[in-house]
Amino acid sequence: MEAVEFLGRYLDDGHLSCPDEVVRKLGLEVNSVVKVKVMKDSNGELKEKKRFAGIWKDMEEEGFRQMVEIPKLRKDYFAGRDFGL
Repeated sequence: MEAVEFLGRYLDDGHLSCPDEVVRKLGLEVNSVVKVKVMKDSNGELKEKKRFAGIWKDMEEEGFRQMVEIPKLRKDYFAGRDFGL
């Protein structure tokens, strides 16, 4: 199950808003069943929250995923190799 976090709004008609980008990313269609966890933003403002701080503050989600994958790729590449050291 793929998960996407986003900020939305509770609408007058009782529905929750969902950004077009999320609809495309998940391939949602009308009447798609989704699992929802709802949390109210503490200050009531709709603004994007940064996931990282410091030198990582400008990193996008895909960059983070790639950074996490590098050690795994190295481990797989060097597994079982004899370097005669």
